[in-house]
Amino acid sequence: MVDAATHKKGVTSRHRRLYIASRALTAKQAAAAIRSHWAIENSLHWVLDVSFNEDKCRSRTGHGLPNMAVVRHFAFNMLRSIADKRSMKLHRKRAARENQYLEQILQPSIR
Repeated sequence: MVDAATHKKGVTSRHRRLYIASRALTAKQAAAAIRSHWAIENSLHWVLDVSFNEDKCRSRTGHGLPNMAVVRHFAFNMLRSIADKRSMKLHRKRAARENQYLEQILQPSIR
């Protein structure tokens, strides 16, 4: 169980989150596991939603939704391997405009 307080614009809200684990954890181990979970949420799922508009995807039937999720994850991992500091959205725009940049992203290499 985690009791948390959020402070926004002078207003404090408190909430409690409950977690289930398959083994007994110390408080430090549980905190590390929870932070690890939220790191994935913030570094992958948020980017997929904001940069790739994943929540706006209209595929709802058949295999379209899981297939497009695989394509988005594949694109995310390829764009993430680029060494500059631009945002994911700028990487996508540049790849759409410049074929040479797109080829650089698609080239198989050890990174």
